Amino acid sequence: GWIEDPRSYHRRPPPLSDGEIGNRRGWATGFGYDRLSWDSSFEPHQGEPGSDRWMAFGPNQTASAVVLRHAGGPRPWVIAVHGFCMGFPFMDFQGLHVARIHRELGMNVALPVLPLHGGRRVTLVSGEPFLSFELMNAVHGLTQTVWDIRRLLHWVRDQGATSISLYGVSLGAYAVSLLAGIEEGVDAVVAGIPVSDFPGLFHHHSPRHIRARSIEHKIMGGAAENVYRVVSPLSFEAQIPASRRFIFAGYGDRVARPDQAQRLWEHWDRPRISWYAGNHVGYLWSKQVSDFLVDSLREGSMTPTPQA
Repeated sequence: GWIEDPRSYHRRPPPLSDGEIGNRRGWATGFGYDRLSWDSSFEPHQGEPGSDRWMAFGPNQTASAVVLRHAGGPRPWVIAVHGFCMGFPFMDFQGLHVARIHRELGMNVALPVLPLHGGRRVTLVSGEPFLSFELMNAVHGLTQTVWDIRRLLHWVRDQGATSISLYGVSLGAYAVSLLAGIEEGVDAVVAGIPVSDFPGLFHHHSPRHIRARSIEHKIMGGAAENVYRVVSPLSFEAQIPASRRFIFAGYGDRVARPDQAQRLWEHWDRPRISWYAGNHVGYLWSKQVSDFLVDSLREGSMTPTPQA
């Protein structure tokens, strides 16, 4: 029944408390930060295909996040989620415009490390097994992403956050878009250069002979699309008001193609979107995008969504 009711696939994780967290200090690109780590405690459902393979990724069982926070009283927080092959502070601080968010907006920032990325990786390349034709790896990876960040969100609320926004780029944008349909009580979401349909993206980017073989062996062409419903942001109605959903995307993006952002925009009832003239990573040099991001997070943090 999970495909018909994707919400039922996602279990509510236990809360994350200070007593479960290890903490060590670090420094990167001019920022001192706290590196939090804790036992993820995530396991696939019993009997799911690929479960044993997933649980054999030993380093992945330790969740972690980098935290930048200001001294003083309660502040707004943003959960900022990196893209594919990232997961290291020196990359994520640049790739997520952390300096402007932290200094200009005065927000506390938590940057979770996605499964199989950064210090959780099991190959030389960060995130490598996450996205491949072992499609259950991505299903488990995205499910664990939701699980880990929901635990982190609970911890952030306990820190006295005056508001909480979600922000991600590329794979991270997919993650926060999925979270926005599952987790209640979040005040704003910004999806940057988002992917919204991985089977569709795999189908487009695969060489013709690989695409034909994947259909022949029932990897693509129905099975994947059905299974991915449980981790697709397009399967869930966003729990965040439409006025606090924001997207930015590149006209010339040949990785997360423009139609991926277009589908999410339509699914989210056509919220504010900023299109820039550039490719997948062109947002890094776009003042238009940086200003749009800052304005979106500022607006999202000003009047928190009433809690149930």
